[in-house]
Amino acid sequence: MSAVWQYFSVKSENDSVAHCNTCHAQVSRGGTEPGKFNTSNLIAHLKQHHKTLHEDFRKTTELKKQSSGNFKQPTLPETLAKRDKFPRDSKKALTLTEKICQFIVLDDQPLSVVSNTGFKRLIEHLEPRYVMPSRHYIVDKTIPQMHKEVKECIAMHLDKASGLSFTTDIWSSERDVESEPLYAVATLLDPRYKDKYFTNVETLRHAKAALKAAVLKVEE
Repeated sequence: MSAVWQYFSVKSENDSVAHCNTCHAQVSRGGTEPGKFNTSNLIAHLKQHHKTLHEDFRKTTELKKQSSGNFKQPTLPETLAKRDKFPRDSKKALTLTEKICQFIVLDDQPLSVVSNTGFKRLIEHLEPRYVMPSRHYIVDKTIPQMHKEVKECIAMHLDKASGLSFTTDIWSSERDVESEPLYAVATLLDPRYKDKYFTNVETLRHAKAALKAAVLKVEE
């Protein structure tokens, strides 16, 4: 619809003329039948009698032309392509799969969530072209890749660290000490950290030996 109609209105009793909303003049629409109506007389009326309004109309029309010029009508192949499913190895599909895997890992979700009806419906609603991967794909492909990336990131930070501190928990047990789990956490510390925090030499010796054995098992 032409922007000129914000300055005119049509009465139901005679639609062959338009009424100017400013001066209430009746302006012919260019014919007596709807197929012959046009806005030329309306624009001419604004230009002759309401120059300020005509300037506003001209600017509005120009803006509409510029915005419509940026719009590109999609072709039939482009329209049909929007219905096609993403290939599993496409960038978009890989990104969505990675985000789903992060959701599982960070929020401690069961791997079976990718098979849950409600979750699958949610993903399909958000992105109909995405094909939900199977649980086996997540376990065999996505999680190992994420583990590799996180491992490399940790290794990079450790390589830049000036020192490491291992906090261990050593206890006695009626069973073989080697069968007990060893809890160790590595933290970045001030390089001035010394063994002085261990007051008992014997305790220090056992702690170091147990920690070394645990690290060797991890490296294996």
